[in-house]
Amino acid sequence: MTYEKATIDVKLGNIGIEIKYQPSASELHRLYGQVDSYSKYFDKIIVVIGYEKSRENIESFKQKLRERNWLDSKVFVVNIR
Repeated sequence: MTYEKATIDVKLGNIGIEIKYQPSASELHRLYGQVDSYSKYFDKIIVVIGYEKSRENIESFKQKLRERNWLDSKVFVVNIR
């Protein structure tokens, strides 16, 4: 499904799932923009990150979500290692 020029990987009812494999810093920056777009269309968004390249980059991404009070309330980040 495409939302504001971004395509979500999976849509289950009113939950969106976005999957990233070894995302770089620039991919995580883009992901934040995608989550922002998706937040208008979904009640909950699950971000699945497979095999992170940098824990610092993932923590920075999560911090941006915390600043908007989204982490663990609207957006859930799942790391697969």
